[in-house]
Amino acid sequence: MSKIKAEDFSIAKANKKDFKKSTIERSNLTNTFTLEEMEADVRRLETLEREMTAQIKVSKAAIDNINRNHTHISKMSDEALRTAAYVYETKQVLTAAEKKLKEVKDTKKKYAEVKDVVYAKFNFSDETDNKN
Repeated sequence: MSKIKAEDFSIAKANKKDFKKSTIERSNLTNTFTLEEMEADVRRLETLEREMTAQIKVSKAAIDNINRNHTHISKMSDEALRTAAYVYETKQVLTAAEKKLKEVKDTKKKYAEVKDVVYAKFNFSDETDNKN
């Protein structure tokens, strides 16, 4: 990584009221920014750093728990784990699709029953239905 040199920086657009809002240009990168933008990005990075650190701790704890309570899992290869995960996810999709298909068929059946009653009550036929 190259050393940061003060002579590479210049004020492209000064903000007399708040210097942090001044646009700074870095000559060797043809890059402009404000200190305010940089500080906001640092805050975002700090938040992201905390979140990732916490996520790593939670994930490691979960893996440790699984390895402790299900030792056969820790012996599985990555390929076997991926396959098992795929099978699990596919079963979830299958179960949801079967449930939804049953709901669709039940709803269609109810609509057909309602349509039959309405047709009978108002003497509708397929011919009057097609005219609308």
